[in-house]
Amino acid sequence: MSKILSDLNRQRLEIYLPRVSKPFLILLIIFIFLLPVITARNRYFTLVLSLIGIYVIAVGGLDIVYGFSGQVSFGHAAFYGIGAYSVAILSGLNGWSFWASLLVGVVAAAIFAIVIGWPSVKLVHHFLALVTIGVGEIVRLTFMNTTDITKGFRGIGEIPRPSIFGISLSNPVMYLYLVLIFAAVSVILKRNIGTSWWGRQFHAIRTNPTAAESFGTALIRTRTVAFALSAIFGAVAGALYASLITYVSPDTFTFAQSTLFFSMVLIGGAGTVGGSIVGVVILTIINQYGQQFEIYQGIFYGLMIIVIVVFLPRGVVGSLEDLYQDHIMTPVRRGGRGVTIVRDEKVSTVDDE
Repeated sequence: MSKILSDLNRQRLEIYLPRVSKPFLILLIIFIFLLPVITARNRYFTLVLSLIGIYVIAVGGLDIVYGFSGQVSFGHAAFYGIGAYSVAILSGLNGWSFWASLLVGVVAAAIFAIVIGWPSVKLVHHFLALVTIGVGEIVRLTFMNTTDITKGFRGIGEIPRPSIFGISLSNPVMYLYLVLIFAAVSVILKRNIGTSWWGRQFHAIRTNPTAAESFGTALIRTRTVAFALSAIFGAVAGALYASLITYVSPDTFTFAQSTLFFSMVLIGGAGTVGGSIVGVVILTIINQYGQQFEIYQGIFYGLMIIVIVVFLPRGVVGSLEDLYQDHIMTPVRRGGRGVTIVRDEKVSTVDDE
């Protein structure tokens, strides 16, 4: 009897969860786009929300490399910095429009990713991680030492906010809306990439690169494309960051920034649509509001990562997905004789003929 009730509850969840998830998603989207209005009087909270939106874009790009194609990268801050410095130099120092500067930054980051990715992706695991660390440091040192262009340690300030159809987005709330739109588009693009032909190629080389290559997947090309897509996401995020803070310096685009991005992927759940969002929200809140605890912030941060890696190896979202599949969907699909079928409000027991 208890088994029948358990199967019945699982089947009810299987039926009603898809029905509830869509309205919940719509309400969540409405709430997110009402947040700028709700928090308009709190400029600091508006700034934090903008930073969360920017990080969602950057971490989504890193998840394409790590979560989709299985490549470990600790140099994502390099692409983030290329986008930021493109806007700072072209828009802040030379009077270009934000949109033209953004386009140049995206193209430059993609080309750079292809140039360093084509020979690097032949390596795997910690070897590739070491190469990406080196690349990130080279880019940071370039920002630091090319003083004629990047102003070196002093950085570049007075970076203007973008405008649309002559309407300036200097107002923090208006700029937050711009960031949220970019973040929403990035999440949709990431989801579509994951379900596309390229996405299937990425998943194949992550699962078993040897088998994928034997079935015709061009291993080096596919990994390089993943790097290029990741760089585009990172450059867009960097461009938005430069206009948000209106100042950039080499100190922002360090190995610590790349580690933060990677931690967000791990905590949220690599290879999942919502994982990057959850990871960004958790760590950004801890970093911004945990500073008052001084050294205890770092202790809590480290313990949280250890706990999640040990007990939730696929991150928060990935572990929830596994829980749903293993304890709700799979037991129902394995049902045999005497399965309880639920349709709308009617419950009946059907035996196999």
